[in-house]
Amino acid sequence: MTIFTWGIVFVVATYFLVKSADWFTEYAERLGLMLRMPAFLVGVVIIAIGTSLPELATSILAVLSGETSMVLGNVFGSDITNILLGLGISALVAKSIITTKNDIFFLDFPIFIAVLVMFAFMVLDGVLSGVEGVILLIGLLFYFFASAVTHNEAEKDVYKDRVDGHGRKKSWLKTITITVLSLLGVFFASKYVVDSVIAIGELLQLGTAVLAASVVAIGTSLPEIMVAASAARKGKFELLAGNIIGSNVFNIVGVAGISALFADLVIDTSLLVLLLPFLVGTTMLYWAVLNDGKVTKAEGGFMVLVYVVFIGKLFAIF
Repeated sequence: MTIFTWGIVFVVATYFLVKSADWFTEYAERLGLMLRMPAFLVGVVIIAIGTSLPELATSILAVLSGETSMVLGNVFGSDITNILLGLGISALVAKSIITTKNDIFFLDFPIFIAVLVMFAFMVLDGVLSGVEGVILLIGLLFYFFASAVTHNEAEKDVYKDRVDGHGRKKSWLKTITITVLSLLGVFFASKYVVDSVIAIGELLQLGTAVLAASVVAIGTSLPEIMVAASAARKGKFELLAGNIIGSNVFNIVGVAGISALFADLVIDTSLLVLLLPFLVGTTMLYWAVLNDGKVTKAEGGFMVLVYVVFIGKLFAIF
C-alpha cells in the first residue's frame, strides 16, 4: 500500500482509539467504584495495564520475530512519551490547572524511581536476560501490593458515598461489558495505528532502531495519552496521575519482564546511550513539575517541547 493509504488507516484508527479510550476511562472508573477502589488504583490496575496491552502485544510479536532490540527501544520510548506527551498534552487540554494529591506523588514516585534504577542497572550491558525478566515481574507484583495497601489506607473514604446503587446486576453487567469492549477497541485500534506508522516509516526508509523508540513508541503510547487527556478534560486528575505512573512501571517490569521470558532482549549501545539518559532526565523533569502538586499549561507546553527535542535527537535533526 502507498503512504497515502497508510495515512488514511492511521487517521481512522486514531479516531477509534480516541473514542475507545474515552469510553474506557468512564466505565473503568465506574467499575473501580463498584469495587470500592480509589481512583489511583483504577489507574494502576485497570487503565495502566489495559492501555499497556499494545506495548506488550507488540513487544512479544517483535521477540518472536527475532527483533528483540525493538522491545527495549519501545519501552524506553514509551515511558518518555507517556511522561512528556501524556502529562504535557493533558495539561494543555485540561479546563483548569492540573492538581494532584501529595500522597499520590510522594508515596508512588519513589517506587517508580526504584524500578527505573533497577531497570537501568540491568540494561547497562545492553542485554536483559530471562532471569532479570523474572526479577522485574516480581517487582511488578510488589508494586501492585504496595499500591493497594498504601492507597486503600490513604483514600479509603474517598468514594464511600459515590457508589449509589452501582452494585445492581444490570449495572454490573453493563459496566463490565462496555469496559471490556472499549478495551478491545483500544487494543485493536492501537494495532492498526502501530501497523500504519511502521509501514509509513519503512516506506520512508527510516531505521528500525529509531522506529522502535519513536513511531512505534508513539503508536503504542497513544492509549495512555488519550486516556490521560480524557481524564484531564473531565477533571479526574488522580486517575491521570495513576495512569502515567502505573503505565510507566508496567512498561518496565511488565512489558520488558514478560518479553524477556521468551528471549534475551538486546539493545544497540548507541541507542542506549541516548535513551537511558533521556529517560532519567525526563523522570527528573516529571518530579520537578509535580513537586508543587500542580501542572500548569506553561509546564505542559514545555514538556511537549522537550519531546520535540527528543525526536530531533533520535532522527539526528539537531
